[in-house]
Amino acid sequence: MNAEEFIRTKAPQLAFFGLRYFQGKLPEAELEHFIWQTLEEWQQYQFNGDAHTEQESIFWFLMHELHRWPEPVLRGNRYLSAKMLECCNYLVGQGQFPENCIGIRPALTLQSKDSAA
Repeated sequence: MNAEEFIRTKAPQLAFFGLRYFQGKLPEAELEHFIWQTLEEWQQYQFNGDAHTEQESIFWFLMHELHRWPEPVLRGNRYLSAKMLECCNYLVGQGQFPENCIGIRPALTLQSKDSAA
């Protein structure tokens, strides 16, 4: 699997989780679990470099923002929640490219067992 295949697979899943979350049908803990599981899987592949597509850029932006903000902010800030919904819709092929939503790939943290101790 390459990075583009990974994003093509995970983007609709992230959008589904995000949409369900904003509809009040998904607890924050399940959203966080998906985000951490996705990051762990991404790290296993050890992809390097910058985001290669607009879809990947929006994917990483949405992942970061959903993880960064606490629930009261995500649900209470109308501008932010509208932007997150716009990103979710874009990832499932509905709507235009969201402006001012630039995401970057997470940096890989590769540590040997000796340096981790």
